[in-house]
Parts: sequence; structure tokens; C-alpha cells
Amino acid sequence: MQYIENICLELKSEYTDDIKKSVIALANTKGGRIIIGINDDGHVVGLSNSDDTALRVVQSCRNSIVPDITSSIEVKKEIIDEKEIVVIKVSKDFASYPYYLRDKGLKFGGVFVRVGSSTVSASDEHIREMIMFWENKYYCEQPCSEKRLTFATARALFKEKKLKFSDPQKLTLGIINSERKYTNLGFLISDQCKHTIKIAVFNGKSKFEFLDRTECGGSILKQLEDACSFIKLHNHKSVKNTKNGLKELFDYPLILVREALLNAIIHRDYSFGLNTFVNIYDDRLEILSFGELPYGLNVQEIKNGYSMLRNPSLARIFFKLGIIEAYGTGIPRIFKFYEKNELQPQIIPLENTFAIEFPNINYTEKVDDTEEF
Repeated sequence: MQYIENICLELKSEYTDDIKKSVIALANTKGGRIIIGINDDGHVVGLSNSDDTALRVVQSCRNSIVPDITSSIEVKKEIIDEKEIVVIKVSKDFASYPYYLRDKGLKFGGVFVRVGSSTVSASDEHIREMIMFWENKYYCEQPCSEKRLTFATARALFKEKKLKFSDPQKLTLGIINSERKYTNLGFLISDQCKHTIKIAVFNGKSKFEFLDRTECGGSILKQLEDACSFIKLHNHKSVKNTKNGLKELFDYPLILVREALLNAIIHRDYSFGLNTFVNIYDDRLEILSFGELPYGLNVQEIKNGYSMLRNPSLARIFFKLGIIEAYGTGIPRIFKFYEKNELQPQIIPLENTFAIEFPNINYTEKVDDTEEF
């Protein structure tokens, strides 16, 4: 049997001091195993003294990792192909999360996560999110600084769905807290919300010449519909000859662009004052939302529907209103639609932003017909 590293499995040919970083990374992500005695190629090389290796692992973790992680790890010897190895099983334990190096502290260089098959240092933003998750202190649940909010858009939508929108319901939904003060969730769905969606249409494939632009403000609930309406105006239609005859095709499947925009709204990091952006070029439409991938999730896992909500109470509002049917289904639907298409959407995770690009189905490269003399 050949072993292959992944987000939950790390291989080490021998004991090194960096193993404690891998233990932290697994504990801060999904849990998993570290096997000492198997090289990077997945071949068993064995250990000359597995008892000593196991003892060093336990001592290193006990002395170097905070909070105490010993109850979340299991270190044992095993025999594979008549060779001794040491297996470190790391459990995910939100009760003591996040873990970090004692001598580095709860900061960059002290906290580690798994990204794919690699152990990496968590960014300051990621660490902050982990702490908020651990303490159940989501942005949306924090008290809002605004004292006077109105909810014309939200109230109308709740009425349309035959749902009540009085103080008891606001308290249950988290729009107000137990002290009857507005939360950040209340601010986001209020008419006074200052976070916006900026949409720009460009001539060509770069940000050189504007053709049109708008900024969608007010309640987050209203911004979604206003943004979709503006995008629809610039979603051109072409007639193409297919094997089944003539077919009308829009540049972009609007229902899926709406899914991606909804995903950006729900997962955006609102603790920073940056906007969500939609850029429409000749060959593509891109949606950019502030906030990196959370908790070690990678692109493939997102495509498969894995999701960890940055704003769970905001997602519940959209779910209650029937705007989303279920959590984590939007992105898989997008890629399912394009699976037989030559042009594929792209998910681009950057350091502090998350972007998704839709290819223009009707785009053809422009040819310069001018001749040189």
C-alpha cells in the first residue's frame, strides 16, 4: 500500500521538531494523522527506535502546544511490512480551539492550519476568525453601533412570505439581542446598511475603459436583487446553431450568477469596510468578496459543497425567506451546469479575497482586420 498526503494525512520519514506544527495544523483544521516512518513518496522506511520517537512526540506536544493538546492526540507504534512506524492521531476539538505554539503565541508564526496537503502558518485574519468561532463571537452577533435602524425592505419581504417581523421574531433571528439592542445582523438587513456592492462594465478584457457602473446600497436583501437586475441589463443574448437547431444563449446563466453573488454576500467578512465587487468584461464576469477561505478549506472542497459559514445568522435569514434552499449547494450547481462546456468557471482564492469568474459563453476573440502598408 502506498500512502498519499492530503489535508488529513502528513508523512514523515523521521522525527523532526516541526512535527508539533503539523499536530497544531491538523487540530485547527479537520483532525487527521501524522505517520512517522513513511517518506514523502509514500513508501515505508521504518524507524530504528519507535519507542523513543513516540516519547519525543508526546513530550514535544505537551511542552510546546497551548492549550494542552494531549487529550486530543493518540500516539502509538505500528508495524507495516515488518518495519516500525509511529502514528499520531489528532482529533478535532472545538472546546480548546485554536491551538498554537507556546513560545510564539496566538499570532502569525504560532498558529498553523492545513491547506491541501501542506501545513502553513495561519494569517492574522484567519486567526482572528478562529478565535471568534471558538468564542462563538460572530460579527453578525456583535452589538451594532447604530441606534436607529429602519427595515422597510426586510419588513416587506417578511410580509410577502407571510412571516412575522416584530420584536419576538427579531430576537429569535438575532436582529436584536437580549438587551433589545440592534446587532450587526440587524445593521446588515436594515435600510441604513453601509456595505455595498459595486458593479462595473468594461470595454475589453481589462479595467481600462468603463462602459457602465452602479453601486447597490441599502439592505443586503435589496442589494442582491438590485445587483441581479443591473447584471441582467448587460447579459447579452446570441443565437447559435447547435445540433438541435438554433438556440438562444445568454452570455452568463443569470440564475447561477445570482447563486455566486448570494454566496459572496453570505460569506463576506463584514468586519472590514470593503465592498463586494462585480466586474463585467468582454470575456468574463467576476465576483470578488472580502474574506479568505475559512478553516483550511480548499477550492476542491468548495466545489464539492463543503461550507463553513462565516455569518451563520445572516444565512438563516436568507434561508427563512426562501432565498437559499440549502447551505453549500450553490457552488456545486454552478460547476454542474458547466461540466460539458469547454469554458469553465474559475474559483480564485487570494490572500484576503475570494473570487469566482464566469466565462462569457458567447465570447469570440476580436480580430484586427487592418492591414499594414
